[in-house]
Amino acid sequence: MRSVVITGVEVNVIGQVAVTQQFLPMLRRSEGSRVVFVGSVGGRVAAGFAGAYHASKYALEAIAEAWRQELTPEAIHVVIVEPGPLATPIWSKAAKTLDALPPSDLYRERLDALRQRVQRRGKESASPEEAVELIVRAVTASRPRTRYANGLAATALPAVRRLIPDRIFDRLALRIATHPVENKHE
Repeated sequence: MRSVVITGVEVNVIGQVAVTQQFLPMLRRSEGSRVVFVGSVGGRVAAGFAGAYHASKYALEAIAEAWRQELTPEAIHVVIVEPGPLATPIWSKAAKTLDALPPSDLYRERLDALRQRVQRRGKESASPEEAVELIVRAVTASRPRTRYANGLAATALPAVRRLIPDRIFDRLALRIATHPVENKHE
C-alpha cells in the first residue's frame, strides 16, 4: 500500500510541481503566462477505497490555489483542469487491483459493488480527447478561468457535495457503494 501512495503523490503532485518550478523563471519573463495543472474531480470529492488517489488530487488543488494567490501579482495565471471520469487504462488497472485483493468478509459486498462500478466506468466514461479539449481551452483562453471541468461528475458533484452535510453524504456514498450496479443493457 505504501508504494501506491508514494507513486500517486509522485505522479499527481511532485511531478507537476517540479516541472512547473523549473519553468517559473521563463514564465516570469513572458507576458500572459499561465500554469495549468491537471487535477481531477477526485481532488474535490472523495470516495471510499481510493484515499491515496484522492489525497494526491486534493494536494494538487491546494497547491494550485496557493500558487494562484502567490503568482497573481506577477501576472501568472494558475489554472486547474478537473476532468470527470475518462476512459483510460486506470479502470482496468483498478479492476485488476481489486481482483488481487485477498478475500474479506468485512469488505466483500462493497468491493464487489466497486468492482462492478469500475468495470462499467471504464466503458462509459468520456474519451481522453475531452480532457485534451479542456486543457487546450485552459491554455488558450484570453482570460482563463481558475478551473475547467467537464461532465456531470466534475461539475455538479462538487457543488452538491458542498451543500450536503458530511454524515448525510457518507450515508449516501455507503448506500451507493453497497448496491450492485444495474446493467441497463440486459
